[in-house]
Formats: sequence, structure tokens, C-alpha cells
Amino acid sequence: MAAPLAVGAGPNFLRFDATLRRLYVVNTAGNSVSVIAHIVDTAGNCTPSLLTTTPITVGAQPTSMAVLADGTRAYVTNRGSNSVSVIDASSLQVRKTIDLTNVIGLASGATAGLGPISIDAAPDSSRVYTANHDSGIRFSIVCRRHRRLPAIPANRRPAPLLGLILFW
Repeated sequence: MAAPLAVGAGPNFLRFDATLRRLYVVNTAGNSVSVIAHIVDTAGNCTPSLLTTTPITVGAQPTSMAVLADGTRAYVTNRGSNSVSVIDASSLQVRKTIDLTNVIGLASGATAGLGPISIDAAPDSSRVYTANHDSGIRFSIVCRRHRRLPAIPANRRPAPLLGLILFW
């Protein structure tokens, strides 16, 4: 059995990247993400190790994340800052933060992108989808340009379930 690994404060969500054989740990209390290498030797023994000495700093109160199937990027929902952090998988650095509250064309006084709690990626790595609990709106983000598409109002509050975004 491997020795325990110290990750950031308040780990609450895990996402495995099968392409790069990594485990991402979302640390809500630490506003960060830790990355663990999943190394398996020829005998089938797994020796996990941290890929970064300090966790990757993201937005406030991260809640979940999605990893693109092509292994290029990871997307983290930040409920406390109403944003999505884009992590480059090769450098393990945040390359962009997408603000979910600044929506062009939304009626004055309307809220958008508040409380992103869940995110998932399309199988072809073309888009990620967020569920925003506090505003009842979901977004689609085009991964190639990190461009957010128009908001899609939900009839009711979105809820995450087994990595899928469902509406009840």
C-alpha cells in the first residue's frame, strides 16, 4: 500500500484523466487543485506521486472539474467566484479564467452564471457544460477558443448526478 499523499485543504471532488493517467483533486477550502500521477509498474503495482509540489490555485470555492478526453485541458467550476478556471494539462498552470456572470444580451437585472457547481466535457473535447445552481442557467463553453455560448435557462435548479448534468 502506498503512503498517504498530502493534497490541498478541503478535498471534495476527484476526476481521473485516463489519457494522461492522472488523478485531479479539487480542494474546495484551499481554492486549489492537486494533481497525482498514477504510475503502474510492470508487476501491476501503483505508485502514486504528486506532480506539483504545491496545489494549482484556481478561483474561490472550486466544486468540480472536467477533463477533456484529448488530455489537453482541465476545467474547474469555482462557485465562490462564479467562474471556470482552465488548466493546461502539460504545464499544470491556469491559462484562463472564464467569468460566467458577464453575459451579453441578458436582460438588465437578470442573473447568470451564479453558483457553478457541476461541469462535464463532451466526448469529442469540443465543449464543456456547466450547471449554475444559484441562477438556474447552464452554459456551453467552446473549448478551442474558450468562448462561452449563450446561456440556456433551466426550468428548475440544475443538479449534478454521476458526472452528468441533469435538470429536475
